[in-house]
Amino acid sequence: MILSFFLCARARVVVVADFDDDKGVVPHASPTYDQVNHVILPLAVPLLLFGANLRVVFKSTGRLVPLFCFGSMGTLLGGVVGYVAVPLLSLGDEAWKVCAALTSRHIGGAVNYVAVANVLNVSPTVLGAGLAADNLCNVLYFALLFYLARDAEYKEPRDTTRIPAKAQQTTVGNDSDQEEIAKEDSSGKGFSTYNASAAIAYSAVSCYLSKSISILINGSTSLTIPIATILSVAIATAFPKQCKEVAQSGEALAALAMNAFFATVGASGSIADMLSTAPSLFFFSATQVLTHLTFLLLAAKLFKFRRSEALIASNANVGGPTTAAAMAASLKWSALVVPGMLVGVLGYAVATFVGLAFGEVVLKTALPLA
Repeated sequence: MILSFFLCARARVVVVADFDDDKGVVPHASPTYDQVNHVILPLAVPLLLFGANLRVVFKSTGRLVPLFCFGSMGTLLGGVVGYVAVPLLSLGDEAWKVCAALTSRHIGGAVNYVAVANVLNVSPTVLGAGLAADNLCNVLYFALLFYLARDAEYKEPRDTTRIPAKAQQTTVGNDSDQEEIAKEDSSGKGFSTYNASAAIAYSAVSCYLSKSISILINGSTSLTIPIATILSVAIATAFPKQCKEVAQSGEALAALAMNAFFATVGASGSIADMLSTAPSLFFFSATQVLTHLTFLLLAAKLFKFRRSEALIASNANVGGPTTAAAMAASLKWSALVVPGMLVGVLGYAVATFVGLAFGEVVLKTALPLA
């Protein structure tokens, strides 16, 4: 994803004859940017949430849900520490907005980061700088998680009633079995033209309804993505069988939509501005995730959770369902593959709202920068 940003941001350095330096290859006011921001981006949210069946999440994740909640608390605490400790005055009014977006990123995923940034009208340059800084931070953070996992205690749970039957089978399976089971449990059927068409049709209807409700509530489309999130989670929970059929196709299409958005953001941004902004956002992200990890490990020790469970919950918080499941599978913590993936999906469902509330109530109101 971040590669798209850099390629398009780089393109504006080459194509200088016909474009104003402050506007980029794709100016913010251009029809292209407007279409991507208000059409393609909202479509990605329902596409990504077909697997957000909350009944399955709370039934099948067992001990990871409270750890995920502790991790989210640690992220919020880290947001306060980072906002106070890291110099962000140069960002002006954008500071609290991008920090709120990064907070949602460290509870859910990139789609939540973009959703919060979209609602709060973060400029493309600052949005791209935050994304670039956070991706670098996450690479280092995942390396730290694997380092801490080298001597982490892991035991197959005695009570397997909370773990899907196929996840239990991975305790004696090989790596390919684990990957296949995790993929099937989280996504249902594979990608197909029919499923992709159905996913797009549903997402289009959901976005249209969300946009209409947003206009009805406050006279603008600023609440389209949060409302689409609520509708998508409600539909996935109410109609799990139908949503599971198209979940994998939806995720693939959501990835394409997000890449299109990141490419457009990169084309409308400035490399010079991004490089001047990214370092402070990197240190904010690093402070936030390290505070998150410290708080989570202390809570796990206090309430007698295993470190292996805490590390997977942290990965689900900071990285999302895919990286959490991949980490569990690579370490052969087979009983944590599906629960890790499901709590990551839970993060997608709640992070946008947590990030917006944290930004408005805590960062903007309670901790204004001097």
